[in-house]
Amino acid sequence: MNAEYQSKISELSELNADMENFMAASKLISIFLDTNLHIRKFMQSAKQLFNILDHDIGRPFEHLSHRLQSVDLLSMVKQVADTGLPISIDVKGEDLNWYLLRVLPYKFNHNVHGGVIIVLHEISELKASQEHIARANQRKMIAQKMTNSTYWEMNLSDGSIKWSEGAEDLFAVEKALINHNDFLNTI
Repeated sequence: MNAEYQSKISELSELNADMENFMAASKLISIFLDTNLHIRKFMQSAKQLFNILDHDIGRPFEHLSHRLQSVDLLSMVKQVADTGLPISIDVKGEDLNWYLLRVLPYKFNHNVHGGVIIVLHEISELKASQEHIARANQRKMIAQKMTNSTYWEMNLSDGSIKWSEGAEDLFAVEKALINHNDFLNTI
């Protein structure tokens, strides 16, 4: 019987080490809260954005402060605990990095909620790319207006057509009345 217990303890220790290594490799920041919204567990990476110490296990989450800008995290945690519905938003940290913040119900089984998980993933590169694309689109629109030019795009998967101001005049067609085959024949 003792050997069986030792085997189970060893198996649980290995699973815990696997989980710790996975979380460290994925660079996720996470805090696990119980049903009373007390800190059950957290990854060491949480110290980047939360004022949290190892001995804070068991403390109410509302006692923690964080370094995220313009977000009422406690309200979000309470909402997820009450509704069981996840919340996902982009937030900026005081370190000026962007994060995808997800507040999720912790589920023991498919429908049994056992608390809340707070997960953050750094997405600054994605945000920089999105801003770069938005600036490029803005420059394109300014150039089009300055040169009185127009453009059109066709989504080949669904046949939808998108075009800029002036395309109806240029192609002598009414956007609402044309399908993609008629449009291709017109141009």
